[in-house]
Amino acid sequence: MAAKMKIRRDDTVVVVAGNDRGKTGRVLLTLRDKGRVVVEGVNMRWKHMPKSQEQPEGGRVQREAPIHVSNVQLYNQKEGRPVRRRADL
Repeated sequence: MAAKMKIRRDDTVVVVAGNDRGKTGRVLLTLRDKGRVVVEGVNMRWKHMPKSQEQPEGGRVQREAPIHVSNVQLYNQKEGRPVRRRADL
C-alpha cells in the first residue's frame, strides 16, 4: 500500500533539496506507489528518442524526471514562502 501524499497534481511546490533547490513549479504528475512527483521545469534530463515516421532522424528531447516527494514543499503564493500544511494555503 502506498503512503498518503499531501501533494496533488496542479499544486505549486518549491524544491527544498537537490540540484534544483529553490526552484518553484507546478506538479504535473504524482507517482503514489513510488512516492515521487514530476514538477514542471525541475530535474530536467535528456531523453534519446528513436527514429520513427514522425521523426525520421530521431533526436534528443529534454524532459522532467520524477523527484522524491520529501524534496518538495507546498508553496503559498500569497505569502511567497513554502508551507508545511495545506491548511496554511
